[in-house]
Amino acid sequence: MIPKENVAHLQAELDRDVQFVYSRCLISGSIDIVRGIMKVTKVRPDYTEGEVQLMYRNFLRQGSVQCAEDLMKVTKVRPAYTEKFVQECYNKHARKGLPIVIKRMLKFTGIEPKLERESVEKGYAELFELHGFEGIYDLMKFTEFRPEFSEEAIQENYHWTLEFMACRGSIGGMHVGDAKMHRKNIKELFKFTGRPPNAENMKDMKRCGIDPKEFGME
Repeated sequence: MIPKENVAHLQAELDRDVQFVYSRCLISGSIDIVRGIMKVTKVRPDYTEGEVQLMYRNFLRQGSVQCAEDLMKVTKVRPAYTEKFVQECYNKHARKGLPIVIKRMLKFTGIEPKLERESVEKGYAELFELHGFEGIYDLMKFTEFRPEFSEEAIQENYHWTLEFMACRGSIGGMHVGDAKMHRKNIKELFKFTGRPPNAENMKDMKRCGIDPKEFGME
């Protein structure tokens, strides 16, 4: 049995150890671990206002909006940031083609995004290369700038999709799911741009066993 005179000392040592773990979790962004420890120990994190605000800024830069929301629940400290900072974050995530992050940040901050043309164009290019047409549509909701893709970029997109299909087919066949995905990409590319493959890409389509008429291409 622990002597009564030692209880306060042991509690203080426990609190100090817990706060050390909390500080490590704050640095790593492991807010879920903080919540778990709080539930077990009943010890609240003793973060300074400055530490909390720094983590809010780091989370928003990283696009970790869920972590920012969890941080507010744990610390009860409301975020404080300038509109300039939030707009910088919006444009950073736009350049990476991450409209889902922009949507979550808008809900969290309540600040409307004001995206720069260069950021939007880079985001469109990122998404276009990955056949992220839904992402392009989502990014369009936050800007007046419309996507514009050159004929060269469109044909190159067709080319690499068909090249991958041909390559996979020549080294042992292609998984049914992969084949469906690539066919869908070709269909969506045509639907999105309204421009069919050029003559060379048309030949590659037929070589891959795809009938252009299947997608309404003449």
